[in-house]
Amino acid sequence: MTKIKIFTVFFFLVFIASSVSTSKLYAQDNSIDKREKELAKKKEAQQKKERKAIEKQQARHLKIQSKDTRKRMKVTKKKSREHADGKKEFYFSRFFKKRKR
Repeated sequence: MTKIKIFTVFFFLVFIASSVSTSKLYAQDNSIDKREKELAKKKEAQQKKERKAIEKQQARHLKIQSKDTRKRMKVTKKKSREHADGKKEFYFSRFFKKRKR
């Protein structure tokens, strides 16, 4: 055989081998992607389940409190939000507030 024929046969074999190996790589990538998506869905479902359980516990905790306690909790929650946002109390309420000595 001539050098040109040997070269074309060699090139053709290398081309076929590379296409087979790349197709296997793509198949592996697809299976990995499917697995990652499945794990992400499971994780999301677990987090959703935990959030619902926490909300249910919070609702029960609020339900077993007396009316006065619920009002105090509401006021405290509002004050803590205002404090976290950096809002100050109204001027007159700060001015006439009893100071701790």
